[in-house]
Amino acid sequence: MSGFEFLSRLRQNSTWADMPVIVLSSAVLEAGERAMLRDASLIMSKSELASDTLIGAIDSVLRQNTAA
Repeated sequence: MSGFEFLSRLRQNSTWADMPVIVLSSAVLEAGERAMLRDASLIMSKSELASDTLIGAIDSVLRQNTAA
């Protein structure tokens, strides 16, 4: 199962539909691929990623989803 299919199936399940998802991609995503991931909370490139950046991104996404 691809990450695209996983995200689609996750969003179709009412139990997990609102679960935050951070996508880490090693590929440069084309516009169509980004559109397929529009339900992700955040899309990040592995090549530009440092551990403190990932931790900050996770913290930000969690804060956004717990504040709602």
